[in-house]
Amino acid sequence: MAGGRSQRHKVLYQGVASNGETEASGVGGGDIGASPAVTSLSPATIVAGTPQLTVGIVGTGFTPDSVVLWDGDDQPTTFQDDRFLQITVDPSVEGPGTHQVGVRTGNLYSGTKPFTFT
Repeated sequence: MAGGRSQRHKVLYQGVASNGETEASGVGGGDIGASPAVTSLSPATIVAGTPQLTVGIVGTGFTPDSVVLWDGDDQPTTFQDDRFLQITVDPSVEGPGTHQVGVRTGNLYSGTKPFTFT
């Protein structure tokens, strides 16, 4: 980028990867490459009906303004650093099934990773 200036673009993108996970989606207005990315969840599977627990979201591009999305809904989010966020889930209110977890920072969205209650 000439002169050290970043380029800003608005992008509307949505796709589904071959493994069924969604790819980045939403309208972005930030710097190119500034979208958050989720690489893994820890844990990614738990038994339905177990006590409340903390789930770690590992990735890149997180900021103190990043919010974890659970099936598209904002969740109270704890920012640890630019690679780690946390949420608390209550498996006692969820039956068996798979939920999609992603991250939103402003109007930039990550892809999602599956979280499964067995």
